Amino acid sequence: PVNPPLLKTWNGQGLSGVNGYVHDVYVRDGRAHPAMIYDGLYVILNVSNLPNTSIISSVETGEDFTHSTWTTADGSIAVTADEKSGSRNLQLWDISNATTPLLLSSLAQGNNNTPHNPYILGDVCHVSYYDVGYVAYDISDPVQPVERGRFDTTKGADPPALFFGAWGCYPFAPSGVVYVSDINNGLYLFRLNQDCPQDPSGRPAVCDTW
Repeated sequence: PVNPPLLKTWNGQGLSGVNGYVHDVYVRDGRAHPAMIYDGLYVILNVSNLPNTSIISSVETGEDFTHSTWTTADGSIAVTADEKSGSRNLQLWDISNATTPLLLSSLAQGNNNTPHNPYILGDVCHVSYYDVGYVAYDISDPVQPVERGRFDTTKGADPPALFFGAWGCYPFAPSGVVYVSDINNGLYLFRLNQDCPQDPSGRPAVCDTW
């Protein structure tokens, strides 16, 4: 751990005509899921026998600015986030056949909103969504995902810049608490609850907030 050896550097080898910059990558069970932001590509790599790697597939994401990726525990569903406003900037994919990812649905919050990082735990996709705040989706049916909770961490303020609001969340604490960092307003702690009543707008609510 003091001086770990470098096994491999991958920056698009095997793909033609790409910039090659990998902005973010998620690795699980011998597969890497790079987000190639300047190429607008979600790539699935076989990394089970490093330093050898091979491309399993690549696909263009909705807004052509692939920022980050994550998968379900069984590796059958992936979520991609494009750090760009638009109606297709947060998408769910069927990757049960990793050679041919299949677009299933969009979780986008509207043309003028931008997601940052999505994470999947169980059947819930947790998203830090800049000026929208924190949003959680039930993806037990990934073809028809349902919003399960949200909280506006910006306190309703109009964003003075693109990078404003919630830009990180961590749903993996054993306590069930979701930690959300807001660039301007600090750290929030939330807990989702199946029995939580809807808020007055009819949307699902986040039950506990600190």
